[in-house]
Amino acid sequence: MIDSDEITGAMQNRIINDTLLVPAQSTLKIPVSCTEHGRWHFKGEGKAAKRFVPSEYSANLSTRSVKSRAAFEDRRYQGEVWDSIDRFESRTEYRSNTSALHDSYENLKEKQNSYLKEFNLENGQNGAIFIVNGEFKGFELFYNPSIYRQYNEKLLRSYIIEAIVDKKSEDAIDRLELMKILEDISRSEYKSKKSIGLGDNLKFSNEIGSGSALVYDDELIHLTFYKDLDDIGIKY
Repeated sequence: MIDSDEITGAMQNRIINDTLLVPAQSTLKIPVSCTEHGRWHFKGEGKAAKRFVPSEYSANLSTRSVKSRAAFEDRRYQGEVWDSIDRFESRTEYRSNTSALHDSYENLKEKQNSYLKEFNLENGQNGAIFIVNGEFKGFELFYNPSIYRQYNEKLLRSYIIEAIVDKKSEDAIDRLELMKILEDISRSEYKSKKSIGLGDNLKFSNEIGSGSALVYDDELIHLTFYKDLDDIGIKY
């Protein structure tokens, strides 16, 4: 289960708080955050209405970054997730009836799809560095290409939806500048704790941003890093 993946249904839509490797043939109670502040009831009747189903979306970049920073600093962040979604709605000048992040994605889906056509999944690709309007925003790395392939489109959408809203046009980041950012990330402050599933969760931070990783049997399963959101008035 991947950090910030969305599940919809039940009494409100939610996102997964941390990447988890769930033991086979087991049941696990997982930490989540609500991404639909205005709904606290089931849609419809019967057992189906009470179930969560997978979504084709994940949390948008802004929400991921806010959540990542709060997690590193050991803060409760449900309110910050709601605030991030509210700010995003303000930036898009669109209001969901239930403040659902999923609705914002649906509202801009056609524009997202036009962007997606310009991206090709490379043979053997197991991660990506994301640059939005000439500025480094984050990166994702997975254990192998087959896992990354499952999440490529979701991850692209989470950055594309921000690019659509920002509507900036800037020069591309210099390659040497990008390498320096990656080197700075390698010198981050790290915290580690046992995952509620298999392996260990790492949280890390530096002056650029923050991130997390899941490690199992000395193998990196998933790693994320997000730049802090100084570009929309949030600086930690």
